[in-house]
Amino acid sequence: MDSKSKLPIRHGSAHLAVVLMVLLVVGLVVAVVASQKITNLRPKATESPVTHIISPTPPLSDWLKNRSFEEDSNRDEIPDFWRKSKTLTKSDRRTSVANQDGNYSMLINGQSGTSKSLLQTLSGSWKPGAQFYLSGWVKTGKGQGGKLSIAVKARYAGGKQETFALDFSSKGPVEWTYRAGTLTLPKAAQEITIGLVVKDHVGAVYFDNIYFDSTYTPGDSAKFESALTPDDSITSSLSE
Repeated sequence: MDSKSKLPIRHGSAHLAVVLMVLLVVGLVVAVVASQKITNLRPKATESPVTHIISPTPPLSDWLKNRSFEEDSNRDEIPDFWRKSKTLTKSDRRTSVANQDGNYSMLINGQSGTSKSLLQTLSGSWKPGAQFYLSGWVKTGKGQGGKLSIAVKARYAGGKQETFALDFSSKGPVEWTYRAGTLTLPKAAQEITIGLVVKDHVGAVYFDNIYFDSTYTPGDSAKFESALTPDDSITSSLSE
């Protein structure tokens, strides 16, 4: 075979080499693109979320509700979220006659030899040393004697109860008076009841803007007074 007859074969080999080179390059490009797509499909690493724990429980949104007695959805003259003791009568009611905050207050007409109260109970899990802030406003008509209080009854694990009171002057008439204090639980508690108590007092008593929480909001009240001390003389008054 002469040299002229071999030229087409050389030409065909060169053409085949070029085609193979192009296919190799295309294959590499496809492989790189596919690799990038697979990488993008993998979950991206994210930072661990920051968890804010509020202690004690329950969370703040579940603390004392309707503390200015503005809500009465069933129009029974007893503020929503509160319940009355059996000794309350129709004359003891939510009223617009006097108010310190908003349009309403809670009126309790005291009677000699009788203990009346309006109650709200919170359930949770509080450790020994848990601190609370209690405050409120009271206005009295002509009257005297007995005991006027915003009280806290703690039910400890095992069922034992202890009551702490924020007392107001029982000799009226007295315009809106503000008092506040702190409470530190000596034991673990599972239930706390807030009570507006009028015991053995003759005359009208108005309560408004009751505050109870584990934090202090400066806009709600002025400086808090000294720590509350136990007062079991009204424990029975914080029952229905």
